[in-house]
Amino acid sequence: MSLSNRLLLRGGLIAGPLFFGSVLVQGLTRANYSPIRHPVSSLSLGPGGWLQSASFAVTGGLSLGFVVGLSRTLCTEIGTRVGPILLGAAAIGILGAAAFPTDPVGGYPPGTPLVPTSSTTFGVLHDVLTLPAFLSVPVAELTFAHAFARHGERGWAAYSAASALGLPLLARFFTS
Repeated sequence: MSLSNRLLLRGGLIAGPLFFGSVLVQGLTRANYSPIRHPVSSLSLGPGGWLQSASFAVTGGLSLGFVVGLSRTLCTEIGTRVGPILLGAAAIGILGAAAFPTDPVGGYPPGTPLVPTSSTTFGVLHDVLTLPAFLSVPVAELTFAHAFARHGERGWAAYSAASALGLPLLARFFTS
């Protein structure tokens, strides 16, 4: 495997933990932020919001690179093109979250209403663009589970299927 493919794949491997670590630190250090009441996108609002936007940008970029690496390597071996396309849509959605901050919700940042009275263009774009990140990733994981099963890779097939089922639960935690 070429060095560029290894770097693209490794970048994708660190994208998730890097994003989670960033959200964890920000959540713990931002006054009045509650991960139970506020989606992680809310961290892109108010003072220091640029940090969450940067986190979305880095995660989206690393994820898009991962898709390129995956398309060049594993996907040619197991015969799936749909999986990388779906993951690419998710990466673009994450980049969209970086470009367009969400609207305030749940009283965050402090001083905003609990229930928004109107939506901004950026807030609507944020919601529309991030939808693929939540919808296409579980479908991609099921696509990979099927491709791995076809190639006799039972362990990877089970892991991919379990990931597809676990993601909606994790997404619920991050978007409550």
